[in-house]
Amino acid sequence: MPETFATPIARGRAMLRVGMRSAQRRVAERTGLVDAPDVDHRRRNEAFGERRRLGVLHIPKSAGSSVSAALESALDDRTWSPYDFDPALFGPLRDEPVPPTEVPRVLPDPARLADYDAASGHYALSTMLAGFEAADIVMLLREPRSRLLSHYEYWRGLPADLRDSNSTWSVTAHARELDFGDWLCDPRSAYQSDNVVIRTLLDGHSAIPDDDFIAPGDLTTLTKAALRRAAMLGWVDVVERGAAMWDGLSERIGRSLARSVVNETSRRADLPTNVSAVLADQSVEALHRRTLGDRAIWVAAAKRRGVEDVELLAERTWYRRLGETLEAQSSPS
Repeated sequence: MPETFATPIARGRAMLRVGMRSAQRRVAERTGLVDAPDVDHRRRNEAFGERRRLGVLHIPKSAGSSVSAALESALDDRTWSPYDFDPALFGPLRDEPVPPTEVPRVLPDPARLADYDAASGHYALSTMLAGFEAADIVMLLREPRSRLLSHYEYWRGLPADLRDSNSTWSVTAHARELDFGDWLCDPRSAYQSDNVVIRTLLDGHSAIPDDDFIAPGDLTTLTKAALRRAAMLGWVDVVERGAAMWDGLSERIGRSLARSVVNETSRRADLPTNVSAVLADQSVEALHRRTLGDRAIWVAAAKRRGVEDVELLAERTWYRRLGETLEAQSSPS
């Protein structure tokens, strides 16, 4: 065949392959965003009994400690992993030495999760999947702005030994040093402040930097991918549903749960959060960017659990959280 004809034909075939791949990608994205079929947890509980395993993805300041305590009490016939920190989520510090007192809590290898019936902790989904089936993984979410403000205030109140400048987690000291808006704009804390749910679901993605914020141009693609990951899990709920969230989780494990409050963020009068800084233009814009992808995941979970007016719930939750911060600021020392 003459070269003058071969080149256009080859180009045409290449264009066809590119077009087919593009179409497949669009189809995959559309079908991936359709809610995954609900897991029949009652049937799984009956089928597996005491062999039914449980992995809890603990998003910081999303009632994870309270829920974990209730689950460990209800499922005390399971072997629970002693580890609750995952180096995969340590960002730029993942290869730094761990404070000696915390070594027993840091997972040495994802494969170790397969040795236990249950685990709850700050794990990346990729780590949790090394030990548990997706159908047996639970994730609870909180309205992202409220969660992030609580995370900031929690870090501000940490004891001195966890703010040691020689510690792996010395980054927590930044919350005490900086106002909320400055903290949100500081890339040193990005791995703990920037769309944390997306980072949990997509750890290792090339578009998620350890030591900087996710680029705005990458956020839409990452959010779609994270929504698909969330849809594959056995149970995703929002803590704002209150008693309904607890009832759903109880039904999911097939046992009643004793509700408690553990590790609640204390609003310390001696470390008030500057509310004017929280409401400053810089803070409002930064908070929007730090939570934009996570908000989409929270909204999808709330709708799937039957919340009728998700936007109203989000605004009510956020303003209540702001009121708590303002009240703490106004309290006498």
